[in-house]
Amino acid sequence: MDKCQSLTSSVLTDIAEVRRTEKGKIYPKGTVYIQVSACNKNSKDSWMILEDPGCLEDKYAVAIPNIDIEPDYFRIALEEATPEWFARYVGTNINISMDAFKYFVVRYNENKEQQAKYVEMIRTVEKEIALVRESIAANKDIKEWYLSKMFV
Repeated sequence: MDKCQSLTSSVLTDIAEVRRTEKGKIYPKGTVYIQVSACNKNSKDSWMILEDPGCLEDKYAVAIPNIDIEPDYFRIALEEATPEWFARYVGTNINISMDAFKYFVVRYNENKEQQAKYVEMIRTVEKEIALVRESIAANKDIKEWYLSKMFV
């Protein structure tokens, strides 16, 4: 996030209800969630967001904000705070303890207009990254084809 802007720091459990998912419960679009059972700390994205209303497996925890914050911005803010939190409070554990969330400090901008601008910037960057990844994959396929024909 832009370091020049004034950001608010809060403990996640003070600004959101964090709980394990319930079997059969339908969560609304924009619900932010993280895998807490057999989590993959090496994943590109730790926090995910529901694009449509739906059920979640019981291996997840949801963070439902009780402040006025854009869901996409909330996910991004959580994602930015996750590496430090993992290093300090999760460590090498395969599961995330629900008690560890009381130590999760998230920094965010309270201005909704700034949140929307930030989300749009991140989406633009993510689209560019996806295009580059597609290009790399295509080039790898071409390279493999040429290498397979090299010693025929």
